[in-house]
Amino acid sequence: MAIFKGRSFILFPNNEVSSINIFENLIKNNGGKIIEYEHDITNASPDINYGYSHIIGLVNDSYLTLNNNKYEIYENNLLLNEMDLNKRKLWEFVKKNNITLVNISSVSFWLKVKKILINQDNIITITKDPGLHLEEISTSDSCNQSTSECETDIGDIINELVKCNSGSSKNLNSNLNNADNVGEVSSSGTLHGLKNEVIPQYNNEIEEDNKSISASSLARNTNGNELLIKTLDKLSKIHTIRGDEFRSRGYKLAKISVSKYPHKIKSAKEAQEKIPHIGASIAKKIETLLKTGKLPGLEIASKLESRKEYFSSCYGIGPVTAENWDSLQINSLNEALKRFPKIFQHDWSILFGWKYYEDWNKKIPRSECVKHMQIIKEELKLLDDSIECEIQGSFRRNRALCGDIDILFYKKECDDISDLYVVLEMLAIKLYKKKYIKCFLQLSKNINLVFDNEIQTTLQKAGISNNEFRSISLTNRPKLFLGAKLSTTIPEFDTSLYTINPEIDVKLHSEDKYMSSSVQANSVSHALEEYPCRRIDFFICKWSEIGASKLHYTGSGEFNREVRKIAISKGMKLTQHGLYQNDILLESFNEKRIFDLLDIPFIEPPDRQELKF
Repeated sequence: MAIFKGRSFILFPNNEVSSINIFENLIKNNGGKIIEYEHDITNASPDINYGYSHIIGLVNDSYLTLNNNKYEIYENNLLLNEMDLNKRKLWEFVKKNNITLVNISSVSFWLKVKKILINQDNIITITKDPGLHLEEISTSDSCNQSTSECETDIGDIINELVKCNSGSSKNLNSNLNNADNVGEVSSSGTLHGLKNEVIPQYNNEIEEDNKSISASSLARNTNGNELLIKTLDKLSKIHTIRGDEFRSRGYKLAKISVSKYPHKIKSAKEAQEKIPHIGASIAKKIETLLKTGKLPGLEIASKLESRKEYFSSCYGIGPVTAENWDSLQINSLNEALKRFPKIFQHDWSILFGWKYYEDWNKKIPRSECVKHMQIIKEELKLLDDSIECEIQGSFRRNRALCGDIDILFYKKECDDISDLYVVLEMLAIKLYKKKYIKCFLQLSKNINLVFDNEIQTTLQKAGISNNEFRSISLTNRPKLFLGAKLSTTIPEFDTSLYTINPEIDVKLHSEDKYMSSSVQANSVSHALEEYPCRRIDFFICKWSEIGASKLHYTGSGEFNREVRKIAISKGMKLTQHGLYQNDILLESFNEKRIFDLLDIPFIEPPDRQELKF
């Protein structure tokens, strides 16, 4: 059956979540094509008589609402925030060429009736122009030699949030009326024409760097700049929660720069002239902080964002879903489950994010990372002793604490990803049967066979029925996302690394704890007695691409972004697969030679926080 043969589909807002992967696979398995990039459009020429009628836009049902029996997009800005640049350009293409938009769940109906049926009832109406301007997007993350600012206002943030927080406006004081601007990206030292590139693998990595810098900087001598670092961190987090990565990144860079500055900052002028990533707007905030010790409205804005932060701290819940639930004044995961059971039914991995919510929000000491690696290496050796693996990410950068554990697998002289994946899958299944791996967050056919019962049990515990579709990844996908736990108790000499701090540790609300298997939720002492479950990601790379892969997976995210900008400035392109010029591979095997070709000195992994070239 190939009912989608000759048809092309664009998935909005993206195809990153498991529920969308389901439909993506169904479309491909039934003869359809998925359009993911702008250049795919150039190959999809319009029919002389029917134009682009062979292309259908599919929108995630989570972003839709029924109004007078007509589907409408719930909130255009929520949809747009979840799109990467390619999807935004495709959205413009859809509007320009009047491409038919329908809800993505129509796919399952079409498969049941064995033909595509589109009527006026399931066509989506765009009631309001999303206000997307590609000119702004293409330049918003680019710059020239002068300082470029992107500003918003704390008062505006609060006013927007108050609409979704009944009664909060009564608590706002007159300071908010005079709140000053809070958001800026200084473009000093960056390059013109860079597209807003989204690197999902590093979202957690960047956040881990933020927390690590904040904690480590404040633990050591910060030369009297603690208040500035804390404030910049709060501003960054507010914009991250709101899904505004552009402004958030500006504050992250400013915070990193301030934390590295060897002197106490005495004036805004000093900060702007001597510290990278400090432009006029951030300098103004520094001036306010130095004079008054606070930024008007910031604490209130932080509190009003706390509900979104609670949701977005759960694996599988992005900023758009968190924003949606917050706007509906949903206060807990349990309440969201009752309101939107299908989201948890289709995106079943969210339930495991809930189950290990507190564990996965705790930092991992390096010593524990080493213990995880020992278990994995010992089991891998029994399967194939020619395959090697190394921890990447913040561990390779010699950070004291890691957010998760990224492990890169490779085999000398082997470029067959499928061959490596077979062993990787066997390794994961064996470790699951030995109760080291506690959960899988994506499935292959073989993993589904051993893990399906656990999914069913978790669904039943949540009080929802079995999901109709299960997202099965292609067997050659070079990654696995897991949760794993050391079975031994924490040695007494290590207990200081696992103390429970109520002021810092992320905790589930009381009404959500019934789903929890986190060790913190079940601990009755001030320190954990057993190891928490940890997030572990397995990645595979070709032997010929080992250098580019290590550069990519080592990070930090901000470091990678800056190196890619340098590549672009030289007419090159850098990815985890290699360094290219005019689509010709220049280097992928030797990490140091990639630096040489970019004409920058090799930077050792521990120094890849500095952003100095």
